[in-house]
Amino acid sequence: MSKEDEQLRDLFDSCYERALKDSKKTNPQMVASTYLAIAMRIYKTVLSDEEFGRMLSVIQDTEIEPYDDETIH
Repeated sequence: MSKEDEQLRDLFDSCYERALKDSKKTNPQMVASTYLAIAMRIYKTVLSDEEFGRMLSVIQDTEIEPYDDETIH
């Protein structure tokens, strides 16, 4: 695993842990919408309009599975 992959994994784990903690004391939809709003602002800042539009299309067209972990609910 590359150093960048390790950094990404560490960041994901840290954010996920924080989201789980926040979801226990706050509505999980509020937590998710807050993370999504932050992510969208970052993407809008660093991507061109074309790249941003393509990214939204990929997100919309990608099938995802919900978490199986009941601690989120």
